[in-house]
Amino acid sequence: MGLLSVGSTISFQLPASSMRVASWPPEEWTPKMIVFDKDGTLGDCTQALKIWCNRMTEKIIYKCLSVNLSREQTNFLISSFYSVIGWSVEKDDVVPSAPLSAGSWADILDITAECLSALGLRVSIDEVSCWHESMGDIHNQDPPLINTLPNLLTNLRSQGIVTSICTSDDRSSTTACIRNWQIEHLVDYSICGDEVEKSEPSRQPLFKLCQQAGVMPHECMVVGDTSSDMGMGLNGGAGLIVGVLTGSGTKQQLLDTGAHVVLPDIGHLEDLLRCLPPHEVTASSATVPHEVTASSATVVSVDSVASIASIDERMQKEEENAASLLVSMKSEDHDSL
Repeated sequence: MGLLSVGSTISFQLPASSMRVASWPPEEWTPKMIVFDKDGTLGDCTQALKIWCNRMTEKIIYKCLSVNLSREQTNFLISSFYSVIGWSVEKDDVVPSAPLSAGSWADILDITAECLSALGLRVSIDEVSCWHESMGDIHNQDPPLINTLPNLLTNLRSQGIVTSICTSDDRSSTTACIRNWQIEHLVDYSICGDEVEKSEPSRQPLFKLCQQAGVMPHECMVVGDTSSDMGMGLNGGAGLIVGVLTGSGTKQQLLDTGAHVVLPDIGHLEDLLRCLPPHEVTASSATVPHEVTASSATVVSVDSVASIASIDERMQKEEENAASLLVSMKSEDHDSL
């Protein structure tokens, strides 16, 4: 067992895999909503992703045979496919925080089609999508990562905390998982990768959930297992970003991309919550901690009259200003040549 210390005011005993990062929390803070990732956080998707990878490999091999590619050419295509989606043949598992574990299905299929086409296999995104759809719902039998998941969500809701799910998976698979885990009545809100224009690490899914629940981003705790989950929390200005080690992300990846705390699994959340000051967040003090190690961190202050839309507009303007500055710098470099 090792000591987990969050900021200078909270400490409790957790396994040594837990770590401290950043100066957190504000003196008075408690979450109004917890936003859970699904795959790798609530449920074990390891077997489902392995099945998907094996079946997609079969589709690619059949396609290569149909156009008379050699064994060497086919093996090269498969190897390249594994590389771009993030599948390790050596470990027979996903690469931490790679597209296969962290991206939406739309992104994964786009990457697959682009990779194969670039290497000379004439295949369209429509054909790759058909391969994917023919597999059916590969996630509907994913087991929960803790046996007490319904109890955890029940306890959170009894404390007045809104529970929600944000996933890159699609709606049909997500609904099936929620039903199989018998938590339909315990999840207040959910949003899926096929319901947003930009998936994680964009702040858009978090903002949409906040709009549905009537809370502000700084009143949310984001819990996930990948760098994309941490990035969404960071980009959206979540009050607390918690990484868990039950998915593909490593401790260092999660910390480097925005996590304030890394826990072994979501079963330790109640220990963390018991150590938080039992007060509501004061809007004037709510900020994204400035000590996170992620180089792209943006500090967002939220005043009492701010709306999610105004935050989004302000951050969009900051991104545009940064892009303009980059163009200007490149222009100056070119002129100096």
